[in-house]
Amino acid sequence: MNMVLDATPVPFVNPFTQAVDMMPLDMVNAYMPYASHLRLEEAAKVAAILDNEAANNLLLSITQVDLFVPIPEGARDELSVEPMALR
Repeated sequence: MNMVLDATPVPFVNPFTQAVDMMPLDMVNAYMPYASHLRLEEAAKVAAILDNEAANNLLLSITQVDLFVPIPEGARDELSVEPMALR
């Protein structure tokens, strides 16, 4: 099954930078699925805020887990990727 995403750019004034920015229409619809009562520019502004909040929440969850503490010797490190073995 192939999905076709609508990449139509939605111009809006970014609430963080106050500059004109573009966001794909599908991204606006993903963050604001029930915003048909809003104009596209308003929905894009709200989607940008929600996207920024999601990024901040992800960053907070990373710092709350304390990923930056060294792994004790002999403990399993689930974040590192082992290099592939050459045969």
